[in-house]
Order: sequence, then C-alpha cells, then structure tokens
Amino acid sequence: MEREGSNLLTLSFARFQPHMVLEFEKHVFNEVHDVSTLEIPISIPSYGQDVGEIDYSSFVSIELDLFKTLARWLDNTYEAYVTISSSKISFFVGRSQFTLDAQEGDCIIGGVAIGQEINSSMTLYPMQFYCNLVSDRLWLFKSIGSNCLILIAPSGLYAHFSSYYFPDDF
Repeated sequence: MEREGSNLLTLSFARFQPHMVLEFEKHVFNEVHDVSTLEIPISIPSYGQDVGEIDYSSFVSIELDLFKTLARWLDNTYEAYVTISSSKISFFVGRSQFTLDAQEGDCIIGGVAIGQEINSSMTLYPMQFYCNLVSDRLWLFKSIGSNCLILIAPSGLYAHFSSYYFPDDF
C-alpha cells in the first residue's frame, strides 16, 4: 500500500475570542484536498483575578498517571481541600482522604519546611480535561501572599496548561 498524502491537525486559540479553532487538512499529492474546521466554545472568565507572584521555591510534582487516579477519585467533585506538608500532600472531600507521600515516592515536595503547612482547595472539574493531559508530570505551586494554588502541566518545550484555584475558605 502506497501512501498518497498526509494529514494536518491544528488547534489554535485567538486572544480574547470565546472559542478555539480545530482544523483538519487532508493533503493528497502535495495539494490540499479537504479542509474541515470546527469552532469549539470555551469559557472566558467574566472578570480577571490576580494570581499574584508565583512562589516557585515551594512545589509539589506528581506523575501524570497518579494524578489521573486522583482526578478519578475526585469524580467531578466541586471542591477538594488540600494540605501540603514537607512530606505529603492530602486531598479531602467530606470524610474521605487521598494522600500522596513523598517518602514513599508518590510525589516530590520541595521548599516546604518541616512543621510548615500549606492549606488551600482545588477542583478538578471537568475530570475529563485532566484525564486527557499528556505531560509526564504535573506541578503545583502556591502564589506569594495568598493560598491560591497553580497547577502547571507542560505540553511542549515552550508551552503549558495552567489552572488557578482560588480558595474561598482560607
């Protein structure tokens, strides 16, 4: 079987637009044969929130597969409370708890002093988004002067997805 062409899939975001564009091109004999375009709506925050300066010296790093297990455990729960210490990170939903222990190799925690505790909250809704990430590891940081958590998922050499969580109760 001889290959006659190639395909190209492009995902683009236009700044300040309420959608992203997914475009599929089918090339046959080095000419564009067919182009399909789909506009996918996205939600733009109705107001901006200042994350503040990110404290990169304190962090938690979690392997993606373990993070997907956490996302499935949360099962679209609106909010999980998070406690980070020098040796573990715990997620609380009601009376249930999901803990990752750095000493057992579940995660990497840096910059959190012994006896120090970071309290915040986060949501992994919609779960499907987080289960479809493709990076090897995810990184959690805290902003300076607040309990805002920042989740960063690298998606290439110079690109990443960021999610910001602003807790109401801390």
